[in-house]
Amino acid sequence: MRYSYDNLEMTVTYRKDKEIEIQVANHNTFRVGNITVTTEYAGKKRTEFIGRIEAHETWKSGDRTENIPPFHAASFYEGKEQIIDPGLYDEKSGIYCGEPFHALVWRDEEKRKTWQRSHTWVSEDPAAEVTLSYIADGPRVAFTGNSFTGLWDSTYEYFRQMAEADGYHAQVAYSYWGGTGLAQYAGLIPESMERAEQCQKVLDANEEYDFCFFCGKQ
Repeated sequence: MRYSYDNLEMTVTYRKDKEIEIQVANHNTFRVGNITVTTEYAGKKRTEFIGRIEAHETWKSGDRTENIPPFHAASFYEGKEQIIDPGLYDEKSGIYCGEPFHALVWRDEEKRKTWQRSHTWVSEDPAAEVTLSYIADGPRVAFTGNSFTGLWDSTYEYFRQMAEADGYHAQVAYSYWGGTGLAQYAGLIPESMERAEQCQKVLDANEEYDFCFFCGKQ
């Protein structure tokens, strides 16, 4: 029997030895992890933890996996590190009262419980119950460069909206420096090394990214 949640396909198989086997296939284009699988069958309750499932791969009961390392939302704007204070967001007006270029990134500090997911499948014959619990942490994105629209934060939000459409919370680290070309980000222009170094800080902030975007002025 198969069931799908957030592009995760769960297959439940009953065995003759009164055990139940679970498979979870990740049909996303990014890795997922920190998933708890709880099964109740034939009077037995079992809990398994999935550290990670790579994109388009499948985990099955008994598999051992490595954990996904914590994500660091590094953020730099023209030489300055940005620290978003959610306390400066006015819920009534919908306005972030920090600096203008913070306008659309305050959601980086959303409480993780907002993205908590729990899906339970129940069978009557045979009597069984399987629950998948996880936090819908989506793709890890490194964005460096200019924007698509002239406002860097709208580009940042674009990745968020794309992931949210599939039920996930995009994890974004960014480096923005206006008027910068790809050669400058690559460190090929000596007088622009500061921009290349800022870009490198974002890349070094995390061990793994699912996607990296480099946008430069022509």
